[in-house]
Amino acid sequence: MAKYCLKLTWVLLLFCIFCPIKILGQYALPSLNSNTPNVNPAVIPWRTKSSISLGSEYKKLEYGEPKYSVEISSKYYGMFALAGDLVPKRVRTGFEIVTRGVKIDETNYKGITIEGIGTLEGTRRNTRSTNAIDKAAGASIGPISIGYTDVSEVHVSMDDDMTYTSPNYLNTYKLDLRMVDNGGRDEKVERLGVTIRLGKREGSHLVIGHGTRTTTRTQNDFSRKQIASLVNNSTGANVSGYPETSFLNRTFSAHEEKEILTGLGFRNGIDKDNKYHFEVFNILKPKIHFSDNDSNLYTWGEENTNGIIFETQTKNYSFLLEGKQTLLKGVCNFGPMYYCSPSSSDLGGNMAYGIDTSTKQLQLSIGFFINVFRITLGFGNSERTIIKHNAASILSNDAYYLSHSFLINLGYEL
Repeated sequence: MAKYCLKLTWVLLLFCIFCPIKILGQYALPSLNSNTPNVNPAVIPWRTKSSISLGSEYKKLEYGEPKYSVEISSKYYGMFALAGDLVPKRVRTGFEIVTRGVKIDETNYKGITIEGIGTLEGTRRNTRSTNAIDKAAGASIGPISIGYTDVSEVHVSMDDDMTYTSPNYLNTYKLDLRMVDNGGRDEKVERLGVTIRLGKREGSHLVIGHGTRTTTRTQNDFSRKQIASLVNNSTGANVSGYPETSFLNRTFSAHEEKEILTGLGFRNGIDKDNKYHFEVFNILKPKIHFSDNDSNLYTWGEENTNGIIFETQTKNYSFLLEGKQTLLKGVCNFGPMYYCSPSSSDLGGNMAYGIDTSTKQLQLSIGFFINVFRITLGFGNSERTIIKHNAASILSNDAYYLSHSFLINLGYEL
C-alpha cells in the first residue's frame, strides 16, 4: 500500500510546486487601461499614463471530472507606474513597482480515485502563500525600447493537512490516511525585454516585442508525516502493523525555469478619443529537468501558449478581451514510480509516463472612468483537459480543472 500512498504524495506535491502566480499584462504594447501591469518590461516606456492602482482577485477552482476538489484562492497587487519623455523627446523612460501576493486557504476533496486503492473521500486543509515586489524599468530611444524587471527573492510556503478514507480497500478493509505536509521554496525572478515600434507613436503603429523570464528556484524542501490505519471490515480488527506512522523528506535540486515570450501589437494612436489595441502573443517554456536528494530525476514537459488580446477605449469606458490556449507536453505523474527521467523513457527524452494537457483561458474586463479615477471589473474562466495519456494516470481525473475568477481594480491617473 505504501507505494500507492507515495504516488498520491507526489501528485499533490508537484501540483503545488508548479502553480506559479501570474498577473495578466501586455507583451508588445501597454494596455489602454493604465491600471494594468506589464509582463514585458520593455513595454513600460510606451505607457501613455502614469498611475497608482490597487487590485484584488477571487478565484474558485474545481478539480476533476466528476469534481472532487474545490480550491479557493485570493490574490492582490498594488502598483505605482510612472512614464514620460525626457529631453530630447525622442527618449522616454518609465518604471513600475508592483507588490503582489497570493493565499490559498482551503481545498476540499471528495471522491478522488487512485489506481490500486479505489475511491477516497475526505478533506484537505491547505495553505499556500507568497509575497513579492517587482521592480521594473524601461527606456526607449526613437522606435526601440529595452526593459528589465527584478523581483525580490520570495519564499513560497506550503502547509497541508489531509485526511482520506477508503471504505472498501481491496474489497476487504477500511483504509484511513492522514498526511501532514510542510514545505517551501525560495525563488528569484528576472525579466528582460525589447520592443521595436514601426510607425509614429502619435499615429497608428505596430510594435514587435520579445522577452525572457528566468526563475531560479532554490531551497526547495518537502516533508510529510503519514499515519495509516487499516481495519478488517469483517472482524473490525486492526490489521497487524497498523496504525502505521511513516515519514518522508525530499529536497529538490536548484534549477532554472525559462519563459520566452514574443508579441505583435497594433494601436491606432495615443491621442484619439476612441482607441483600440490588438495583440497576438506566444509564450514558450522549454522542458526542464531536476532531481531530489534520493537521486530521483524529474522532467517537466514543454509548455507552449498562444494568445490574442483585443482592447478598446472611449472617453468614459474601456473593454478588454484576452484569450489563450496552453499546450503542456508530458506532464509527469510524479513520484519515484513515475519520475519521467530520460532513462525511464526512450532515449529521445519522450515521456514514458505522464499526460499531455490543453488549457483554455478567457479574460474579460470592463473599465469605468470618472475624471482621473478608474474602476476595472474583470471576469475569467479557465479549463484544462487531457488531450493524450502517455500512461495510466495515477489519479483518474487529476488533470482536469475548471476555474472562475473575479477581479476588481481601483486606479488613479497621475
